[in-house]
Amino acid sequence: MKVFPTELGNALLNVEAHVSSQGCERAQHESVIEGSDSDVRGLMEDGEGGMFYFLVHIFLYVDKILRSSVKEMLFLPADIPNSMLYTSKKLKGLQLIRASWEALLQHCNICLSLIRADNPHVNMMRQMSNSNRRRGKGVEMYSEVTVANSWIANKKGLSTSEWISSLEMTANLAAVRSFPGTSLDGTRCRHGCPENETVAHVLGFCEQELLVRNSRHHLVRSKIAAALRNKGWIVEEEISCWAENGSTRQVDILAYNTDTKQGIIVDPTIRFEVECHQSAEVHLKKKSIYEPTVNYLS
Repeated sequence: MKVFPTELGNALLNVEAHVSSQGCERAQHESVIEGSDSDVRGLMEDGEGGMFYFLVHIFLYVDKILRSSVKEMLFLPADIPNSMLYTSKKLKGLQLIRASWEALLQHCNICLSLIRADNPHVNMMRQMSNSNRRRGKGVEMYSEVTVANSWIANKKGLSTSEWISSLEMTANLAAVRSFPGTSLDGTRCRHGCPENETVAHVLGFCEQELLVRNSRHHLVRSKIAAALRNKGWIVEEEISCWAENGSTRQVDILAYNTDTKQGIIVDPTIRFEVECHQSAEVHLKKKSIYEPTVNYLS
């Protein structure tokens, strides 16, 4: 068996050179980086691209070395199928470890162990990492109401262009100025708002979209009110009231049941999904706004 450290070292150098050239081509094509050495090093550290690509190719070289070593030690022909090397012994295989598979399995096991541990420090670091991502921000919230994700496989009610735009917005890839390579005029909102033009800004704050945003809010409010009426609640919409400190409030939905003597205030708020605790934070904020009006509405 002729397997030396220099062989693995040379393999790693070849992989690094290949990844560097591929990384430069990809970066120049996407207009993400400019330059050579330092920028390629940054690309190699990017979890979404170069680093993962680099590690996968390392393990592929390790698998190749292991296969050739086993064949040489056992005096097996060079054209023996790889499937026989990796098949279980129960099925007349050699059950050889496959590094490229094992690495991914170990990565999944580590992630599952961290999730099960529910360590507050780990959760905080994960949220910080997610908050710094441009792509896929807020994806952990997609599992809360899975029925709302049905449009991914069935675009009923959406045109093809609307469906594609929705997919881009889901991955936070819409053509907004804050996304690298989209604009040469800076990242500020193109309509003059003093904020960066992000998907969250366009959907929730930009004055240019105020009428569309209000129409969406009224539509959602009407649907919720109709659902409450179908459940037997008495519903009133857009009610003006007074708070304990003398200020006025505008309640979107006031629903009450004369039989059970119960009442609820509903303020439908459409927020850009960022992290898993967002709904609880919004609930506490709305609760602090409308609790002072309970005496007036009672």
